[in-house]
Amino acid sequence: MSARSFRVSIANTGEEYVCSEDDNLLKGMEQLSRKGIPVGCRGGGCGVCKIQIESGTYRTIKMSRSYVTHEEEASGVVLACRVFPQSDITLSVLGKMVKKFELYAVPAQRTSAVPAPAPALSTETASPATDGQDAP
Repeated sequence: MSARSFRVSIANTGEEYVCSEDDNLLKGMEQLSRKGIPVGCRGGGCGVCKIQIESGTYRTIKMSRSYVTHEEEASGVVLACRVFPQSDITLSVLGKMVKKFELYAVPAQRTSAVPAPAPALSTETASPATDGQDAP
């Protein structure tokens, strides 16, 4: 017997995709490449894929309470990597929607907050060119 599949609609972007009841919403969405739900650790520990289920039924597995409280979960706020559809789903992505490549670029910029000395600084103190002549 094969798994049932359901239509998942992302309200923020208007995108839709099909997700099997055996796949979490994030895994199903990854067919969209870098669009839709932001992708993080894929294991419920980073909170990047936080969404609000607007309609539909689903089942969840354990997720980090650092990112989703019991109260939020009861109101439909969940991590897409920990949710499996049981019917057609409409969801909204919470927080700033970021493409994968932007996600990885931001931490790189943060770590380079203290710039290395610019090469131009060291060339200012260099002696002038001698036009091929040896220095005295």
